[in-house]
Amino acid sequence: MVEAAAGNSRSGKEVMALLLKQRGEEAVIAAAQSGKEVTALFEQQGGEVKVTEEVVKAAAGNRGNGKDIMTLLLNQ
Repeated sequence: MVEAAAGNSRSGKEVMALLLKQRGEEAVIAAAQSGKEVTALFEQQGGEVKVTEEVVKAAAGNRGNGKDIMTLLLNQ
């Protein structure tokens, strides 16, 4: 669901922002497992994104963008 929203060129960012607000940790974990473009939305959410142990594990397991995502999460 997160990847589909992120791939939406017309309103993907808005949909992702809504998912992050409505689905909470579940959406954050999915975003951490996805690409860097998706996790850039964390920056837009400011301190509203709760970084839990599960979110960190998901980012650490991301072989493609894990380092960038982990840096972004640590900056949160």
